[in-house]
Amino acid sequence: MANINPFQISCLFWLVKDKNFNEYIPLLQQHLKYLLNKHRDMYWEIHDISKLFLDIGYHDFIEQTFCNNDIKLSDYGL
Repeated sequence: MANINPFQISCLFWLVKDKNFNEYIPLLQQHLKYLLNKHRDMYWEIHDISKLFLDIGYHDFIEQTFCNNDIKLSDYGL
């Protein structure tokens, strides 16, 4: 939904990080990939989602996703 109708999704982050609602992870992964493909200018949203994944141990996913899009983590302050 956030891919076609912009709205803030950071309220989901605590559900994943603190409450282990892991069913949201695939949706957030898909959303991050979409942003990196279509909306690289959404710096803070990309930063925040990526930081969440790094915090919960999805380093390989972030590194692979950024590499596939020819982006460095440092481009988004990570």
